[in-house]
Amino acid sequence: MLRNKSVGNTYGDVMIVVPIESLRSRSFMAAGGYLEDALRTGTVVVDKKGKETHIVFYEDDYAQLIERHFPGMAQAAAKKAPQVAAEPVGHGPGTELKKLLAGWPFYITSSPDCSCNRVAAEMDQWGADVCEEPEKQDYILAAMRENAEKRGLPFIDAAGRFLIRRAIKNARKNKIDQ
Repeated sequence: MLRNKSVGNTYGDVMIVVPIESLRSRSFMAAGGYLEDALRTGTVVVDKKGKETHIVFYEDDYAQLIERHFPGMAQAAAKKAPQVAAEPVGHGPGTELKKLLAGWPFYITSSPDCSCNRVAAEMDQWGADVCEEPEKQDYILAAMRENAEKRGLPFIDAAGRFLIRRAIKNARKNKIDQ
Protein backbone atom coordinates (compact mmCIF):
# COMPACT_ATOMS: atom_id res chain seq x y z
CA MET A 1 0.00 0.00 0.00
CA LEU A 2 1.36 3.43 -0.88
CA ARG A 3 0.52 6.45 1.18
CA ASN A 4 1.17 9.54 -0.89
CA LYS A 5 2.87 12.38 0.92
CA SER A 6 4.20 14.24 -2.10
CA VAL A 7 4.01 17.93 -2.81
CA GLY A 8 4.86 19.67 -6.06
CA ASN A 9 6.49 16.76 -7.88
CA THR A 10 8.31 17.58 -11.09
CA TYR A 11 7.45 14.17 -12.61
CA GLY A 12 10.99 13.29 -13.66
CA ASP A 13 11.76 10.20 -15.68
CA VAL A 14 13.46 8.15 -12.96
CA MET A 15 12.21 7.11 -9.55
CA ILE A 16 14.52 6.77 -6.53
CA VAL A 17 13.66 4.27 -3.79
CA VAL A 18 15.29 4.96 -0.41
CA PRO A 19 14.88 2.85 2.74
CA ILE A 20 13.37 4.98 5.48
CA GLU A 21 16.05 3.83 7.93
CA SER A 22 18.72 5.20 5.60
CA LEU A 23 17.01 8.59 5.67
CA ARG A 24 16.73 8.49 9.45
CA SER A 25 20.39 7.59 9.90
CA ARG A 26 21.49 10.49 7.66
CA SER A 27 19.14 13.04 9.24
CA PHE A 28 21.53 13.91 12.09
CA MET A 29 24.19 15.02 9.55
CA ALA A 30 21.81 17.08 7.41
CA ALA A 31 20.77 20.67 7.53
CA GLY A 32 17.60 21.07 9.63
CA GLY A 33 14.34 19.40 8.69
CA TYR A 34 15.81 16.76 6.32
CA LEU A 35 13.60 13.85 7.38
CA GLU A 36 10.47 15.99 7.50
CA ASP A 37 11.27 17.41 4.06
CA ALA A 38 11.85 13.90 2.68
CA LEU A 39 8.51 12.73 4.06
CA ARG A 40 6.73 15.70 2.45
CA THR A 41 8.52 15.34 -0.89
CA GLY A 42 8.36 11.59 -1.51
CA THR A 43 5.75 8.87 -1.48
CA VAL A 44 5.96 6.71 1.64
CA VAL A 45 5.69 2.94 1.20
CA VAL A 46 4.17 1.11 4.14
CA ASP A 47 4.07 -2.62 4.80
CA LYS A 48 0.96 -4.65 5.69
CA LYS A 49 1.34 -3.70 9.36
CA GLY A 50 1.43 0.00 8.54
CA LYS A 51 5.18 0.42 9.17
CA GLU A 52 6.91 2.92 6.91
CA THR A 53 9.63 1.04 4.98
CA HIS A 54 10.74 3.13 1.98
CA ILE A 55 10.22 6.48 0.33
CA VAL A 56 9.92 6.80 -3.46
CA PHE A 57 11.09 10.06 -5.03
CA TYR A 58 11.15 11.40 -8.54
CA GLU A 59 14.78 11.90 -9.55
CA ASP A 60 14.57 15.70 -9.75
CA ASP A 61 12.84 15.94 -6.38
CA TYR A 62 15.45 13.72 -4.73
CA ALA A 63 18.34 15.71 -6.21
CA GLN A 64 16.77 18.94 -4.92
CA LEU A 65 16.25 17.38 -1.47
CA ILE A 66 19.91 16.34 -1.27
CA GLU A 67 21.10 19.73 -2.52
CA ARG A 68 18.95 21.56 0.07
CA HIS A 69 20.19 19.52 3.02
CA PHE A 70 23.68 18.45 1.87
CA PRO A 71 24.90 21.39 -0.25
CA GLY A 72 27.35 20.29 -2.95
CA MET A 73 26.85 16.60 -2.22
CA ALA A 74 24.68 15.85 -5.27
CA GLN A 75 27.45 16.82 -7.69
CA ALA A 76 30.10 14.98 -5.66
CA ALA A 77 27.97 11.82 -5.56
CA ALA A 78 27.40 11.99 -9.30
CA LYS A 79 31.17 12.25 -9.91
CA LYS A 80 31.92 9.31 -7.58
CA ALA A 81 29.19 7.08 -8.98
CA PRO A 82 30.48 4.38 -11.30
CA GLN A 83 29.63 4.86 -14.94
CA VAL A 84 28.16 1.52 -15.95
CA ALA A 85 26.99 0.86 -19.46
CA ALA A 86 24.29 -1.73 -20.03
CA GLU A 87 25.34 -4.59 -22.22
CA PRO A 88 22.72 -4.48 -24.95
CA VAL A 89 21.07 -7.69 -26.06
CA GLY A 90 19.68 -6.05 -29.18
CA HIS A 91 17.26 -3.26 -29.83
CA GLY A 92 13.92 -2.92 -28.10
CA PRO A 93 12.19 -2.65 -24.73
CA GLY A 94 14.36 -5.30 -23.06
CA THR A 95 17.56 -3.51 -24.02
CA GLU A 96 16.07 -0.22 -22.85
CA LEU A 97 15.02 -1.75 -19.51
CA LYS A 98 18.57 -3.02 -18.98
CA LYS A 99 19.93 0.45 -19.75
CA LEU A 100 17.57 2.05 -17.22
CA LEU A 101 18.55 -0.43 -14.51
CA ALA A 102 22.28 -0.04 -15.24
CA GLY A 103 22.15 3.75 -14.92
CA TRP A 104 21.84 6.09 -11.98
CA PRO A 105 20.52 5.49 -9.31
CA PHE A 106 20.32 1.71 -9.64
CA TYR A 107 23.64 0.57 -11.16
CA ILE A 108 22.21 -2.93 -11.56
CA THR A 109 23.90 -4.97 -14.28
CA SER A 110 23.36 -8.57 -15.20
CA SER A 111 25.79 -11.43 -15.05
CA PRO A 112 26.03 -13.64 -18.17
CA ASP A 113 23.93 -16.38 -16.54
CA CYS A 114 21.22 -14.07 -15.13
CA SER A 115 17.65 -14.90 -16.16
CA CYS A 116 17.11 -11.19 -16.81
CA ASN A 117 19.08 -11.57 -20.06
CA ARG A 118 16.51 -14.08 -21.30
CA VAL A 119 13.62 -11.81 -20.31
CA ALA A 120 15.28 -8.79 -21.98
CA ALA A 121 15.78 -10.82 -25.18
CA GLU A 122 12.12 -11.91 -25.08
CA MET A 123 11.03 -8.29 -24.64
CA ASP A 124 13.18 -7.21 -27.59
CA GLN A 125 11.69 -10.00 -29.71
CA TRP A 126 8.11 -9.13 -28.72
CA GLY A 127 8.53 -5.43 -29.38
CA ALA A 128 6.90 -2.45 -27.67
CA ASP A 129 3.27 -3.25 -28.58
CA VAL A 130 3.35 -6.78 -27.14
CA CYS A 131 5.27 -5.64 -24.03
CA GLU A 132 2.39 -3.24 -23.31
CA GLU A 133 -0.09 -6.12 -22.96
CA PRO A 134 -1.09 -6.53 -19.30
CA GLU A 135 -0.16 -10.23 -19.14
CA LYS A 136 3.30 -9.51 -20.60
CA GLN A 137 3.84 -6.66 -18.15
CA ASP A 138 2.86 -9.00 -15.30
CA TYR A 139 5.37 -11.58 -16.60
CA ILE A 140 8.16 -8.97 -16.82
CA LEU A 141 7.28 -7.57 -13.40
CA ALA A 142 7.38 -11.06 -11.84
CA ALA A 143 10.83 -11.65 -13.37
CA MET A 144 12.06 -8.29 -12.03
CA ARG A 145 10.68 -9.07 -8.57
CA GLU A 146 12.32 -12.53 -8.57
CA ASN A 147 15.70 -11.10 -9.59
CA ALA A 148 15.46 -8.36 -6.96
CA GLU A 149 14.76 -10.99 -4.29
CA LYS A 150 17.76 -13.05 -5.46
CA ARG A 151 19.96 -9.96 -5.04
CA GLY A 152 18.40 -8.98 -1.71
CA LEU A 153 17.09 -5.71 -3.16
CA PRO A 154 13.78 -4.05 -2.28
CA PHE A 155 11.17 -4.18 -5.01
CA ILE A 156 8.12 -1.99 -5.46
CA ASP A 157 5.63 -3.03 -8.13
CA ALA A 158 4.70 0.57 -8.98
CA ALA A 159 8.35 1.45 -9.60
CA GLY A 160 8.79 -1.71 -11.69
CA ARG A 161 5.77 -0.89 -13.83
CA PHE A 162 7.06 2.65 -14.28
CA LEU A 163 10.42 1.32 -15.51
CA ILE A 164 8.71 -1.09 -17.92
CA ARG A 165 6.59 1.72 -19.38
CA ARG A 166 9.64 3.98 -19.65
CA ALA A 167 11.60 1.20 -21.43
CA ILE A 168 8.76 0.77 -23.93
CA LYS A 169 8.64 4.52 -24.54
CA ASN A 170 12.42 4.68 -24.98
CA ALA A 171 12.36 1.72 -27.40
CA ARG A 172 9.74 3.47 -29.55
CA LYS A 173 11.72 6.71 -29.49
CA ASN A 174 14.97 4.96 -30.43
CA LYS A 175 13.25 3.07 -33.25
CA ILE A 176 12.12 6.40 -34.74
CA ASP A 177 15.61 7.90 -34.29
CA GLN A 178 17.32 5.03 -36.15
